[in-house]
Amino acid sequence: MDRKRRAAESDGSLSAQARAQARSGGELRWQATTLPASLVEFIARAIVKNPDSVIVTEVDDGQLLELETDADDRGRVIGRQGRVAKAIRAVLEASRDGADCRLDIVD
Repeated sequence: MDRKRRAAESDGSLSAQARAQARSGGELRWQATTLPASLVEFIARAIVKNPDSVIVTEVDDGQLLELETDADDRGRVIGRQGRVAKAIRAVLEASRDGADCRLDIVD
């Protein structure tokens, strides 16, 4: 592992997916996302059946996060009566960096 990759891993600027790919010897993919977007992506990928279809887009200078998933996984992210979506929003608001963000789940 080269010094640049090791430094990027240690300071936390890589997403979990990029770190896992770097450890497995695969090509390092740099993802320029903020911490709130990374948090939402991490939680959503843990919930859905198809984690590769999870996309978090930042809008309005990071004030709005749009979460896109596969059509089959959308119900898992929303949950019964929106309980899972509310929980994701609560975790986002409780985090230091995501307190100013809103989360929309996009069709």
